[in-house]
Amino acid sequence: MANSYLTPEMSLTVPVPGSEPGPNWAYDLNSSLTVIDTHTHSAGSGVQITPSGININTDLTFNSLNNAISLRSVRFTAQGSPLSQVYDLGCLYVSGIDLYYNDENGNQIRLTNAGAVNAAPQFVSATFNSSASLIAGSGISASHTSTGEYTLSFTTAFAVTPVAVATGYVLGSAVIAIVSSVTTTGCVVETYLSDSLTNEAFSVIVTG
Repeated sequence: MANSYLTPEMSLTVPVPGSEPGPNWAYDLNSSLTVIDTHTHSAGSGVQITPSGININTDLTFNSLNNAISLRSVRFTAQGSPLSQVYDLGCLYVSGIDLYYNDENGNQIRLTNAGAVNAAPQFVSATFNSSASLIAGSGISASHTSTGEYTLSFTTAFAVTPVAVATGYVLGSAVIAIVSSVTTTGCVVETYLSDSLTNEAFSVIVTG
């Protein structure tokens, strides 16, 4: 019979009682205890720990320079309201049903809204008269191509095709305005406005 044997996970030398003479058994035992004292549970240094053996009850640090990798998904616990503590900076989370991001200045940025991307209008609105002159607004320019038709150009191109809505009025009376040929750089507006009416105007609201 052998005087000692090696364990399968950490290769610890274990003396066999009654077989290994002293003081060798003491040397082997001391050597094994030293290995146990420095084991890390990595491959060859103990049995790897499974999630059932972990109880994370405080913040888990990745030492600043390390990443969480090979994740299939990330599941958040919904918060009752946007996070606002002094340490809630540079963090992604869910409040209610929507996704939020707090930047390093503490701004609470809502990323989704009721099942859609929370996109604020890139251009609020612009109003033009019958000669396609800008009355109010910014970010849009226009050219008068024919009676009741205007070609609009966006000063800054959208990343995706936006939604453009047009409304018109003549002396306070609503008229129909139709938006067509919408691209990331512009659109066409057709209205039932007569070029002879100097008070006519139409407004365009563009949402990215």
